[in-house]
Amino acid sequence: NSNSWIAIVMITDLLARRDRFNVPGTAAAANWTRRLPKTISQLQASRNVRRKMKLIRELLEKSGRT
Repeated sequence: NSNSWIAIVMITDLLARRDRFNVPGTAAAANWTRRLPKTISQLQASRNVRRKMKLIRELLEKSGRT
């Protein structure tokens, strides 16, 4: 358990993606421009993604961060 009241999780971590939205130490125009390979609707339709999101939700609730 932690004293923090909020948990911030990168969507790339949730979806087990290796690509990065930001490359620290660079000022390239490509930073923060990466797009996910699927739309939100497509992600919501995925049984595997829904299972992962449910697990994350349960962990957040268990830690008192919801």
